[in-house]
Amino acid sequence: MQTSYQFRVIATFLALTLALWASSCSNDVTPFATYASADIAKGYSQSEYPAQKLLEKSRTLAVRYRTLAHGNERDTLRAELRDTVRATCFFHDTDPLNWGAVIEADKFAHPELAIEELLCAMNLLSPNEVVAIIRQQDRRTNPQALRIECHRLLWQIDEKEAYSRARNLMFREAPRANNTLRPNYLDHMLLAINSPLVDELLIAIAAEESMESRARSLAISAIANRNLSEASPILESIFDTEATNFLIRKESLMAILAIDETRGRSILQNKTPQSSSDYGLYIFMTELRTQYGIQQ
Repeated sequence: MQTSYQFRVIATFLALTLALWASSCSNDVTPFATYASADIAKGYSQSEYPAQKLLEKSRTLAVRYRTLAHGNERDTLRAELRDTVRATCFFHDTDPLNWGAVIEADKFAHPELAIEELLCAMNLLSPNEVVAIIRQQDRRTNPQALRIECHRLLWQIDEKEAYSRARNLMFREAPRANNTLRPNYLDHMLLAINSPLVDELLIAIAAEESMESRARSLAISAIANRNLSEASPILESIFDTEATNFLIRKESLMAILAIDETRGRSILQNKTPQSSSDYGLYIFMTELRTQYGIQQ
């Protein structure tokens, strides 16, 4: 038993030494683990349960980060927290952690830590194992940032399931009070993904009247940026039917002009309201008519 433990210690120490040597020409030991995390791991290489001890240290850092840190100290602690969690990767073969259970235990008390643990799981486990953790954590009551990170990783692993879960989150799940999940889902994650399924989602989000206005606004801007010309009839319908939100009407028209100028010119020509009925929209569209050389 003791011989087996000593062998594991020696093997881990040699692996860390090689990793640190390889990193002398780079900041990365792997695409995930950093030189700093390798250096931290080296300090635990002779412990009997190094990953467990690093996890305990990570939780201590997480408490300090959430309760004591201010200003630049928070940035320093967040980096140390990240590197300490990633140091556990070097002991995955000798002292493996149950990442699903670890994330479940930390997500409410230490959501920042849970996200770093999820990233470790993504780096160490098979796609099927990661998807199982994501399914466990994709719950309405879980911390917002953790759910968004779960979805971000799922879009990398399985777009079809990611699309299905995104539709559930955006259109079927009842939002919690004062919750900003849906607009933040776009702003912090979805808009960075290039996929036909994401394009389809953006069009549906823009058209959904019950959606938060910020989420609709982000979706409309993304439709223009992605040049989704197939969305122009839907945007015209939004322009025609939106009764309360001037910004949504304005952005819809601007998006139409960007992706389907002919349709946009037709709207400017035929749908500019009278100044007496909608003065704000009248002024806006009159300025656009001048810009596009459309006679009054």
